[in-house]
Amino acid sequence: MSSRNRYLSKVERQQALAINRGLSAALDDFRSGERNIEKLIVAAKGHLEAVDRLQYLEFVDGDAQNFRQFTAAPHGPFAAT
Repeated sequence: MSSRNRYLSKVERQQALAINRGLSAALDDFRSGERNIEKLIVAAKGHLEAVDRLQYLEFVDGDAQNFRQFTAAPHGPFAAT
């Protein structure tokens, strides 16, 4: 456990793990050749349902400086902004 994670509650640690797993799932799909942003979002969202305070999720093209930001709706699915 990292030094910062020791300050998290059990629920917060589970949420941190869910964020990591969601981002890892999207990255794995991207590395496997997936370029459809909607499919990458679905891959990430599959792990992020347990994260109740997620403010946003961004996918950034480092070369083009383009990004799509997705904001978590208060009581529902993610919505593009």
